[in-house]
Amino acid sequence: MSRILMTMDYSFCPKCGGPLVVKPVDERDRLVCSECGFIFYQNPTVGVATIITAENRVLLGRRRSGEWCIPCGFVEWGEDVREAARRELLEETGLEAEIGDVYEVHSNFHNPETLSVGIWFFGRVTSGGLLAG
Repeated sequence: MSRILMTMDYSFCPKCGGPLVVKPVDERDRLVCSECGFIFYQNPTVGVATIITAENRVLLGRRRSGEWCIPCGFVEWGEDVREAARRELLEETGLEAEIGDVYEVHSNFHNPETLSVGIWFFGRVTSGGLLAG
């Protein structure tokens, strides 16, 4: 059996409040409610990033941590991934863009507290102006 790869401790079922226990499910150890049988799957969050290039340069933003990165963020529940990429770019840069082809999809393990799957898109600025941070 595989170890449960979870960084947050969950003790109770989100459906009925019963205690969660470790049981083998589909050849993996999972948290299962001992009362109602609910299987607790801890899944990664989906993130999006938009690559904007102009004049042989790539647009980067500076995070609160001081690190530089492609404008990015998380997809909201019920939101299309391309709409999320467009929204995040606008929020972070003040730029509106046409979201193009997928550049890359990858798993992010750099922060064990927030595992995510990142979808990187190419984008083309259509309007707006860069925000000064």
